[in-house]
Amino acid sequence: MLPYYLLIGVPMLLSLASYSDDRRVVNKKFPLLVFFLLFILLLSLRSVSCGIDLMNYRNKFNHPRSIGFFSLFDFSITEPGFLLFTAVCKNTTNSFQFYLFLCALLSLVPIMVLYLKESSHNLLTIALFVGIAPFSMFFSGLRQSIAMGIGAVCYYCCREKKPFSFLLLVFLAYLFHQSSIILLLMYPLIHLKITKKWIPLVVAVVAVCFLFRNQIFGYALQFSDKYESRYVISETGSYTFFILLLLLTVYSFAMLKDSEFEAFDLRNILVFTLILQSFALSNTVAMRLNYYYLIFIPLLIPRVIDCARTELRQVARVSSAVFVCFFVFWFFKEAYTGADILHVFPYVPFWKNLWW
Repeated sequence: MLPYYLLIGVPMLLSLASYSDDRRVVNKKFPLLVFFLLFILLLSLRSVSCGIDLMNYRNKFNHPRSIGFFSLFDFSITEPGFLLFTAVCKNTTNSFQFYLFLCALLSLVPIMVLYLKESSHNLLTIALFVGIAPFSMFFSGLRQSIAMGIGAVCYYCCREKKPFSFLLLVFLAYLFHQSSIILLLMYPLIHLKITKKWIPLVVAVVAVCFLFRNQIFGYALQFSDKYESRYVISETGSYTFFILLLLLTVYSFAMLKDSEFEAFDLRNILVFTLILQSFALSNTVAMRLNYYYLIFIPLLIPRVIDCARTELRQVARVSSAVFVCFFVFWFFKEAYTGADILHVFPYVPFWKNLWW
């Protein structure tokens, strides 16, 4: 577990130092930069036993499917972008470890750049990332992780109102993982202005989705033969995470003023994650769809704290420290006592399994 303690502990120690805003690299966001560089390093040096799907990915890397550029537009092929990427890496490097490094870069660098530009709370963003964002997925789901990285770039296209670029990026993400089609909803979500007047409607929608989640999501799965055949409607036991997202939603509405329009786009995304999580109570597909949007919560909560109503500024400052302590504790609690479905804990470097 030492690598995970270093991953979080080193940025914490660095945050105690004083930094000048004039410097381009070693500035106030340096701890956040170090966190992501360490995370990329961990992903690059991990063993195939650290991530439940890595053995399958290594087999596919060693025996890549022959595919050309124009196959990207052949819709009879499932996720041809990732197949082409794997084939190119195999033919040029023939190193699975370097392949993992490239996957880590494609997955995390867009998210890292987004966080460095948009967040002013290093430790809070780190704590939320390991506690709320799909941290474990980066160790196991190479295809979806890359698609999530592309999703971070999609956010800029939405905010800058570049629909054509946005659609191209969604198509690119779709070539890596079909679930990324859910990113199409990001554009309207970003531009909605859900104020407190919308709260009754939001409550009603969440309640309906929660109560009729089996029927609604079961109907939605009929439109995808791939997922309908692989996943069934059943209780997943994700109630704790649903309650956590619900509390964060209530917190964001209570703390923000209706005049803080710049934070509305991320708050809209939080509301959508709550709706998707209500379906995730019954089906793991919904949880995977939610991964694309959960990566934005580490940006929302710091922004809510910065833009809190005047009379709640003190509460905002206290809640920031509470969130850091809680989500770091949550991360390590899950590491030691959680189900660890993706086989992420403890961390295993590649040199411990060189005989595999």
